[in-house]
Amino acid sequence: MLPLLGIVLGVAVLVIPALVKLAGLIDDHCLHHAGHLHFCFRHLPVVAPGALITAVASLLIWPLIGVLRWARVRWREAVELAVIERLAPAGYRVVRTESAEPQAYMFGIVRPRIVLSSGLYRLLTPAERRAVLRHEIAHARNGDAARRLGLGVLLAMHVPSLQKRLWEHWSDAAEERADDSVRARGDGLTLAGALLKIVRANLHRPDPVSLTAAVASGSVERRIRRLVGDAQDLHLRPQLEVGLIAIVLTLTAVLLSRHHALETAAAWLLRLGG
Repeated sequence: MLPLLGIVLGVAVLVIPALVKLAGLIDDHCLHHAGHLHFCFRHLPVVAPGALITAVASLLIWPLIGVLRWARVRWREAVELAVIERLAPAGYRVVRTESAEPQAYMFGIVRPRIVLSSGLYRLLTPAERRAVLRHEIAHARNGDAARRLGLGVLLAMHVPSLQKRLWEHWSDAAEERADDSVRARGDGLTLAGALLKIVRANLHRPDPVSLTAAVASGSVERRIRRLVGDAQDLHLRPQLEVGLIAIVLTLTAVLLSRHHALETAAAWLLRLGG
């Protein structure tokens, strides 16, 4: 959330002191600006519309482009999933599709559906199909479709290298959590065997769409090792996250105490945009 949070904080450090001045809690120094830009709700600044639009657009252009690109891809995927939704029998949560490729995935936020292909039925044994189905049910119960949607919007604002790394980390965690639900029922080895069969059959296929929770997503090798008890769980350390939060809060406090300097910088940027 740091890119979005940076934009919000950039606005907050200018608006909050203006609100405090309006409440009379600090001195109103607007009259000492000698004509340069100030953010005050009592003495509204006169700003050229073109300069203001340029300044706002410069802040929003990167996240807006990222969100629009993400929305275009997700729209195409949503259209394909809508076809499956219309073909699904009313009231059924598990949909069987006619496809030679062994596929199993969950989609939908309000009414999750699980899709199993005819190729999967032919490839797996009844016990393996039940293990795969329980894995997808765990995704539905965990609300992973909604989580993927929200994460996709936030990651659209990141630089591509960070998008990929964060998405992979989250995908691994989501898949392993669903695997743990199957393993807790004593079907870990069965699911591991099913994963091996699906991966071998789908080696030539691209990655599954990101709006769905596909059974063969994430780091399959690590997932199989966990399912057979040959890999230890990762013990994540929160120091990095705590450190980033502390830095953001400290930076915000510093910027709030330098309100006049920020106004000066904003005025300079507006003059460049005008």
